[in-house]
Amino acid sequence: MKSNLPSPLWHKRATSQTGQLHSAQHTSSSPKSSKSSHQKVTKRTSALQEEAIPQSFWDVDLEQVLKAPQGYAYEISLDVFFNARHAVVSDGTRGVIHAHSYRLAVTFRAQILSREEAFAIGYQALREKIRLVASAYNNKFLNELPPFRRIQPTTEALSAVIYQQVHHLIEGLPVELVRVTVHESPTEAVAFQKTKHLDAEMDVRTSHTEMVTFQRDS
Repeated sequence: MKSNLPSPLWHKRATSQTGQLHSAQHTSSSPKSSKSSHQKVTKRTSALQEEAIPQSFWDVDLEQVLKAPQGYAYEISLDVFFNARHAVVSDGTRGVIHAHSYRLAVTFRAQILSREEAFAIGYQALREKIRLVASAYNNKFLNELPPFRRIQPTTEALSAVIYQQVHHLIEGLPVELVRVTVHESPTEAVAFQKTKHLDAEMDVRTSHTEMVTFQRDS
């Protein structure tokens, strides 16, 4: 089913420019000379690879692939986009209502893969949850949504609220929620996640209490 959730304008623009660049590159070289050069490079690369790869290269422990060793895990990341508006008070002054094309990036953790299928969980099972969250915010004025009637809809607060919502939605699934990152522009984002030192402390205490903190992307 086709999703009604948007792709950001900056993403579409980048895709268009990339397509134009590729088109220019193809028209500036001769197909015959390009094919010949490619064949020579391929042969040289293949010969070097055969000489460099040791016999033990393919000797891997598949049991450690199916069940990650202690201290290791698989991270699964999914992105979705939604458009929304908000207004924030800063230094006692309420800003104007303005819109963002938000990119929501959610990261999960798993340690065990299915022996038959070799994955932790199908992407679709997780994507359905993430799209449900995005649809709740798409084309909304954030200040009017229940959580933000009591707290400002900053990107920090939005990332923390969505973290809780995703955490509830994935209950019963064989993954752990690690991080929720909300990009309000291509260069600005806030992540809400567990910190590494708190993870280590919880391992020692064998506590089931989930501890989280804010972290800005650099």
